[in-house]
Amino acid sequence: YNCLAILTSLAKHIVLKETAYGQELVKGLFECVKNTRMETILDESMECLRKLCLSSGNDEYIEDIGDDDIRAIVQCLLSKNMETREAALEVLCYISDRKKETKIKIANQKNCISRLVALIAAGSHTPGEERVSKLAALTLSNLNLVPKNKNLIMP
Repeated sequence: YNCLAILTSLAKHIVLKETAYGQELVKGLFECVKNTRMETILDESMECLRKLCLSSGNDEYIEDIGDDDIRAIVQCLLSKNMETREAALEVLCYISDRKKETKIKIANQKNCISRLVALIAAGSHTPGEERVSKLAALTLSNLNLVPKNKNLIMP
């Protein structure tokens, strides 16, 4: 856990294409998100992925993920931990702003659209909730840019 915490602290400064292990790092973080039973590891892994999204040039590594990885992010939207939900939503918003194929993968995840709508509908009583609501709306808007997704989003 200590190594993951250190990595998370440094993540916003890491440019994955300048390292020899960029793809392995992202895959390892997603493995932690998918397979850990420890909330602290899950929370820290999502936060690390969120911070990696902040560095320009990391998009090709972060969006090169499979359905299982996207499913794991969507599952994190149900986390009890607000920071984990927010980090998952930021990563989802980030990757939904890229490739058409990724938008389709995200929209087709079970409960993804309904979870995003629920996060918007939950309202914004606090600044944190307002931010989550806006990120969910932006993600949904990104997904709606693909004509194939419209039938999944529209009632």
